[in-house]
Parts: sequence; C-alpha cells; structure tokens
Amino acid sequence: MARLIAGLRVATSVGLLAVTLSWLDVDALGVALRGADGKWLGVALLLSIPQLGLVAWRWSFTARRLGLALPMNVAWREYYLSALLNSVLPGGVVGDVARVARQAHDGEQPVGPVARAVVVERTSGQVVQWLVLLVGAAAWGLGDLLVAAAITVLAAAAVVLALAVGPWRWLVRVRQELRAALLHEGALAVQLCTSLSSLLLLVGMFWACAVAVDSALSPGQALVLVPWILVATVLPITVGGFGVRELSAAALFPLAGLPAAEGAASAVLFGAVSLVSVLPGLWPLLRRTKQE
Repeated sequence: MARLIAGLRVATSVGLLAVTLSWLDVDALGVALRGADGKWLGVALLLSIPQLGLVAWRWSFTARRLGLALPMNVAWREYYLSALLNSVLPGGVVGDVARVARQAHDGEQPVGPVARAVVVERTSGQVVQWLVLLVGAAAWGLGDLLVAAAITVLAAAAVVLALAVGPWRWLVRVRQELRAALLHEGALAVQLCTSLSSLLLLVGMFWACAVAVDSALSPGQALVLVPWILVATVLPITVGGFGVRELSAAALFPLAGLPAAEGAASAVLFGAVSLVSVLPGLWPLLRRTKQE
C-alpha cells in the first residue's frame, strides 16, 4: 500500500506538471527559464541559509522547552536532512519522521516528547503562514476565501487551546508540554517571531527567483501570493511540492496582472533552488554510512 501511495504521488506531480505545460505558452516559459539571472538565483540560495537556521533554532527551542537535549548544531544538521528527504520523497513528511527517529535513537530520549516537539515546531510555522494568508486575503478583498481560511485557523487554534488548557486528566502531560513550548515565559512571541521571519525569507527566496526571470512581481505582491503557493505545496499529494507549486503559481500570477508563464518559471526555479539549498543534508547520511 505504501508503494502504491508513493507511486500515486509521483504520478500526481508528473500529471500536474503536464497540466501546467498544456495550459501555458511553453515557448514563453522556456525563454524565461533560459534567460534566468544567476545573480538573483544566488540571492535566493543565500536566503535559504538563515531560513533553515531559523526553523532549526525554532525546533531546538521547542525541544528544550519540553526538557529535551537538542543543541543548535545538531538541530541545524538534522533539519537539513529532514528538508532534503521531504524534497525528494513523496508525502512531504518523511523527513519529519526521520527527525523523530534519529533524535530519539541517537539522543536516547523518549519518542513521545521528541515527536511532540517536531509537531509543535511545524505547527507554529503553519499557524503563522495561515495568519499571513488571512491578512493577504483581507487586503486582496477575497471575501469567501477569507471566511474559509478564518474557519480553518480558528478550528486549529481551538484544538491547540483545548489541549493547552483543557481539563482532561489523560492529557495532563501533553497539556503541560504544549504550555511550556507555546505559552510560558514569552514562548509564544518567540515562536511567532521565528516563524514569521522564516516565512518572510521564503517569500524573499521566491521573489528573487521571480526577479531572476525578469518578472514585475513586487515584494508586496509576493507577500500576498507566495504564502498561497507555499500552502499548496504542503498538501501531501506530490513529491516535494513539484507540480502543485508550478500550477498554483501559474494560476495566481494572473490575479496580480502578471503572465502565468512567469509564475510557473518562478516556481520551477524556486523548487530547484530549494532542492539545491538542502543538499548539505546528505552529509549526515554519508557520515553515518562511513561510521557503519
């Protein structure tokens, strides 16, 4: 069954890419990609370094709040590996599972808190991303979309708050951990600021890729459009977001008065830069292979 699901996700990526190509002016897409400015792609690649550093620090901070030992150098190294696995394997969560397994095994720490640290860390980023989407939707006047997104965010917030302050005895341990990671001693401000900074760096990476193909996408437009593209890539239906990212960008760019081909080209380059940026994640695997 696992192989079937993985195969379906690969097929979905290929299918969505095919749909995107059939919809676009392929010649315009090719011209945009061939003429991409390497300097701006370099800027996007450089922005990936602090972006991954921030999310690794967020994980280390969350783990420490749960009483786990996770030094920053270990968190950064493992996050590169996690991001690499999520980029090349179907589903987008294999890297997170690997983070849990490796930290629990190598650090000889209990699996439960280790897993919850990863979940809380990822959820922090998603909540901030949805908040930015809400603001962008309101600014863009997308009423129905705003309502749907608001319901989603409020439902997620209700679940988190219920776990954090709910009275159920069997959730006492989890509740205490959530409060420590999210609510105590300024933790919420740290989580939100770190996640927002990380998201802004991702938006900056995409904007740099758009500038590389000579797109007129402004930073303000990128701040509204790119979070929607990023949310689409989180859906566990493709490999590393390929296919759904390009189709989403091609569909959203015309809403800002920009050619769909520019959106697809920017997304292709963003995916390529993102993949290159996590190649250092091979180092933990190679090192372990040598040790064995």
